[in-house]
Amino acid sequence: MATYSKIPYKRVSFKQLENAVKWCQNNLNLRDWKIELEIGNTAPGWIIDDGRIGSSQTYVPYFTAKVWVCPKRCKENDTHPISVLCHEMLHVFFYNYGIEDHDERATNTLEYHLFQNWLNKNKKRKN
Repeated sequence: MATYSKIPYKRVSFKQLENAVKWCQNNLNLRDWKIELEIGNTAPGWIIDDGRIGSSQTYVPYFTAKVWVCPKRCKENDTHPISVLCHEMLHVFFYNYGIEDHDERATNTLEYHLFQNWLNKNKKRKN
């Protein structure tokens, strides 16, 4: 099971998550990918519900991916939903470059930095 950076929970809107998907695609050079974002408190049918906060499924030959984030579980685990989104987008990134057996620790480290970059970019927009 994935572990996520312990970035404290903050409520975010669906629109913020959609914008974060686009931001991640741009920054991870996944612009050609079609990313389907699903938000919900129950796991979608394409994953086994094992208590995860989020999940992703990639279809590399078709440059498509599904990403799911569970706001309720994010809150229960005190984990920021956009941090989870960044984590799952990094899995898509690794699969895009043919790195299927990547180390979860690498994903966690990059997740933290990707989230911090997203946070800094969004702080600048508000000022």
